Amino acid sequence: MEKNLDKVDWEGLSGNPNAIHLLEKNLDKLNEDGVMFWGLLLNPNAIHIIEKNLDKLNDDDWGCLCKNPNVVPLLEKNLDKICWERLCQNPNAVHIIEKNMNKVDWEGLCDNPNAIHLLEKNLDKVKWYFLSSNPNSMPILEKNLDKVHWDMLTENPNIFTTYS
Repeated sequence: MEKNLDKVDWEGLSGNPNAIHLLEKNLDKLNEDGVMFWGLLLNPNAIHIIEKNLDKLNDDDWGCLCKNPNVVPLLEKNLDKICWERLCQNPNAVHIIEKNMNKVDWEGLCDNPNAIHLLEKNLDKVKWYFLSSNPNSMPILEKNLDKVHWDMLTENPNIFTTYS
């Protein structure tokens, strides 16, 4: 790869967590028309690169960044930049969500495998379609079979696990 840098798709490579050494050496190639590649924003190993380029992030970039599980400490320092819809999907951001329940996007939260305890307390707000594919939702779904979206349940890896 390093011998053929002229052939690299930098947008695609920006999301590769094992390519950090190349990305660090080619920061000038990590954006197009001044917009940072979303792959980089979602790359769990690129946090230090992102932190050095915060001034280049627009609102859409911050929204994308909210889904990156390794960026939570950065988000805690920039609560005003959070896109709650995407943050609610972030499995490492549940503690931030718990402190801001009035901002919850319930569709996103229903996708979050670490938010089951919040969903159990708010069954009236659950979006069953999205919850049906959440791998940690089986105990809730088993108690609410009439609300299960069976087409989404087929995507749930834990439908083959028996709960006692």
